[in-house]
Amino acid sequence: MKRLTQFATFFVLAASLRADLVGSLTVTGAEGSDSIAVGGSVRCPGTSVICDGSSDSLVIVVHTFGLSIDGGAGATYGTSYLDFSGISFAGNLPLWQFTVSYAAVNGFTPQDVTLNNGVLAVDLSGVTFAGGGVDIDLIPAPEPNSSALLGLGVVFVILRRKAGTLLCLK
Repeated sequence: MKRLTQFATFFVLAASLRADLVGSLTVTGAEGSDSIAVGGSVRCPGTSVICDGSSDSLVIVVHTFGLSIDGGAGATYGTSYLDFSGISFAGNLPLWQFTVSYAAVNGFTPQDVTLNNGVLAVDLSGVTFAGGGVDIDLIPAPEPNSSALLGLGVVFVILRRKAGTLLCLK
């Protein structure tokens, strides 16, 4: 039974492995688009068109697991939205879902982040940063092979329990 448990644990862990973001994201604001490579960032004020001429401090960072938008105390963003497209994970897995966490951001709720046809939209209208930021963890669709292995592991455990002696694992 101990090996059976180890076997099932292996399948659960294998299915839960996540792919990292690769390449770069295209970020679009009211004034145009810019590209941010994974591991890169854009700082406002700055020369990027997505800074929208804002003199307030804003930093957009693309991590291997997601992205963050951080603002200095009292910072507001001139554009009401940012769209992130071209999101690509290792293994060409599509974006499936996301989680949002935030702190010290007034006027922001997780519902201000939406996903539509692979484009992640962040609505910043009415948002004032109070020295904090928004973190968005991007989650790729489960790899079909991992899902199949997990399913087989679950079926194996169910059959093993029902049959009692279906297989002898020592």
